[in-house]
Amino acid sequence: MTVSTQNTHIATDFEIVIGLEVHSQLLTKSKMFCGCSTDYANAAPNTHVCPVCMGMPGVLPVINQRAVDYTIMTALALNCTIPEYSKFDRKNYPYPDLMKGYQISQYDIPLKIRPASCTIVATAWWTSIARARL
Repeated sequence: MTVSTQNTHIATDFEIVIGLEVHSQLLTKSKMFCGCSTDYANAAPNTHVCPVCMGMPGVLPVINQRAVDYTIMTALALNCTIPEYSKFDRKNYPYPDLMKGYQISQYDIPLKIRPASCTIVATAWWTSIARARL
């Protein structure tokens, strides 16, 4: 491969790889781990919260079944492998707007993994999806 920088060509053995992390929001009526409404766009601050959202002691999150259904539909559309077992991880870090001090996410065993590689026809670039997480 040859890299061009201001009229200078440099031969290199490196391959250019660009990684993207893309976020999307599922159109569910309640939040991911509690029953609070997701219709908060025009609501007053802190009106769609509960003890689970705030991470109060003694509360346990319950997964939103509709979000799981939507995720499985997405997995099937992307030709993903859906594992028999999936898990969530608790990432602890302090942020001023994260009162509970942790975030629940998936990393190593997500709900959908290993989709088939696909070609973006419009640009003729080859792309693959490494992992899709809920």
